Order: sequence, then structure tokens, then C-alpha cells
Amino acid sequence: MKQTNEIKVAESIDREAINDRSSYYENLPGWNKWMMVLVVVIALSWVIEKNTVSIFRMQFAEWLLLLIFPAAGIYANWKNISRHSHKWSNALVNGFAWSGILTVYPVLLSGLKNHLNYNPGWETGVMFIVVFVLLSGGALLFQSRKFLLIKSLAHS
Repeated sequence: MKQTNEIKVAESIDREAINDRSSYYENLPGWNKWMMVLVVVIALSWVIEKNTVSIFRMQFAEWLLLLIFPAAGIYANWKNISRHSHKWSNALVNGFAWSGILTVYPVLLSGLKNHLNYNPGWETGVMFIVVFVLLSGGALLFQSRKFLLIKSLAHS
């Protein structure tokens, strides 16, 4: 009974938190997804056209780094990890994806532009960990705050 009460409170909080922007995206989900796909396709085609020679010279590790971060975000969205039942995993997946995009992608794409292979040093690893901890920690703090609010409202 206690678990069901917490889920009802969480759903009511989510309904109350809807603002105009959320309503807009909720009412146009198909259009929104196709527009994002179109933007990604245009951006990728531009990058491929400008760097065709370098792309074919990329090593396996570079391809892995290029694909693993968006794949984590797509997997989380596909598996619906953002729901209440997964509590902390959403923060970790988002922290992983964004820290990779913020630390690895600039150096990787700069090397691609300058026809250089990407050999990450320890500095990149440390920066990745720092950004991951900051982003995931902040998301976990907000998640725990929401969890405590749900608990307190469910027991009142």
C-alpha cells in the first residue's frame, strides 16, 4: 500500500509540474522527434562531407568513442530509464552521455578536422571523470530531493 501511495503522489507531482513548454512537446511528439532526426541528419551529412577522408582513416577506438555516448542516451530513452522505477540510473546514464560529449567529442572532432588520430591521454580521462561526477552528482541530488518530497507527501 505504501508503494502505491508513493507512485500516486509522484504522478500527481509530475502532472502539477507540467508547464507550457512541456505541454507543447507533449502535444507534438511526432513532429518533435522527426525535427530532431532531421537536424541530426543535416549536421551529420555536413560533418561527413567536410571530413570524408579523415572519417575513413578513423581507428576502431575512435569509432567506439564516437558512438558510445549517443548510444547510451538512446538506450536510456528506448528502455524508458527516465521513469520513477529506475531512480538513480537515469542520472548516471545522462552523466555518462553528457560527460563524454563534453570532454571527448571536442578533441575527437578537432583531430578529425586536422587529419589526426585521437590518442586520449590521462588528462582526458581525469576530465571525463570530473565532469561525470559533477553532472551525475547534481542529477542525483535533485533526484533525491524529489524522492524525499514524494516520501513526505505520501506519508502525510
